[in-house]
Amino acid sequence: MCSFQLSSLDDILAQDKIQQVERILASHTTNTILTVSKLSEQLSVDDEVSDKVLEILYNNDVLNKYYAVQCPECELLIQDFKALVDIPEEIYCYNCDETISLSRDNIYVVYRISDSFSGGQFNDEVMTLSKLTVRQTDSFVYKLAQCNYNFNKLLYSPTQKQFKELEDLYNLAFNSKHANTKSKGDAFEDLCRMLFNCCNCFKAANLKTRTNQVDCYVRSYFRFSKDLIDAENYSIYVECKNENKTPGVGYFNKLHSILVTSSARQGIIMSRKKASKNYLLDAQTFYLSSKIIIINIDKDDIYDIIFHRKNFLEVIDVKFSEIQALAANSLKNLGLV
Repeated sequence: MCSFQLSSLDDILAQDKIQQVERILASHTTNTILTVSKLSEQLSVDDEVSDKVLEILYNNDVLNKYYAVQCPECELLIQDFKALVDIPEEIYCYNCDETISLSRDNIYVVYRISDSFSGGQFNDEVMTLSKLTVRQTDSFVYKLAQCNYNFNKLLYSPTQKQFKELEDLYNLAFNSKHANTKSKGDAFEDLCRMLFNCCNCFKAANLKTRTNQVDCYVRSYFRFSKDLIDAENYSIYVECKNENKTPGVGYFNKLHSILVTSSARQGIIMSRKKASKNYLLDAQTFYLSSKIIIINIDKDDIYDIIFHRKNFLEVIDVKFSEIQALAANSLKNLGLV
C-alpha cells in the first residue's frame, strides 16, 4: 500500500478509519465493486464522507470509476460503462427479456480497484453487477446534488495520472525542440485532443473530410442534461495552431466556413499566441449573423487549466458566454433590442 495515495484522506478521516480503508483495499481485487453505500457501512460513516473518500481514491488512481445502468422495471444492474458518454439510449435487459429506455435516474456510480494499484490481482469470487444492491446515495443523481448540479465539475474531473499526462503533453508541445513544424503541430494536437477526452461528455479525434482536415473534431453524446452549453449531441470543431504568431483572421474565417458547411454551431481556435482583440468583433458578427460561436483558447489558458486546475468546461462556457453577451450588448447599443 502506498501511503501517499491515502494521505489525502487525512482531512476527512481519523487515522483509525484510514487504516480501515487500507485494510479494505488490501482485501479487494480488480473485480470487487465498491459503492458509496457499501463503504459507508464498512466504515460506519455517513454517505457524504464515503463519497468524498471514494472520489479521493479515484483521483489518486487507486480506484477506477464506472457508471452502471439499472433496468427501471426489474431494478437489475445490467452493465457498467467507463464514461457517461458511452451509455446508450436503450439497453437490453436479459431479466425482462426486452429493450428498455434509459434516463439519468437509471445510472449508478460504482468503483473497482485499479490494475496498477492491485498489481493485477484477481479474485475468483466475482462480484457481478447483478448481485450488487444499490441505494439512492449510489446514484448519478446523488452525484449531481453533491456538486450542486454543476455539470462542468461533474463531467471534467481528471485523475492525478491524467493531469501528469497533460503536463507532459504541454511541455512536449510548448517547451521541447521539434525536428520540424509538423512534429510541433502534432504534439499540440495531441494535447488538445486529450483535454477534450478528459471530459466525460466528449469524444475527440482527428477528422479528415473530402475538402478539409479538422485538427480536432469533438462530439458530445451526453443526453442527460441540456444545461451543457446549449444542446445535446452537438459538435465542436477545433483548429490547433502552435505558431509563434497571433492567429490571424484567416483562421477564424476558415473555421467559420467549416462550421457553416457542417451545420455546426461551436468552434474553437486553440493557439500558442492569444488572438488579437479584433477577433472579438468578428466573433460577434459570426454569432449575430448565423448563431455560430468561435472562441480562442491560448497557451496561457491551457496552462491555467492544466497547472492551476481550472475547469476546462468552465473556461469554454465563460468564453462562449462572453461572445453572446458582447453580441447582445451591441444590439442594445444600436437600439435593436
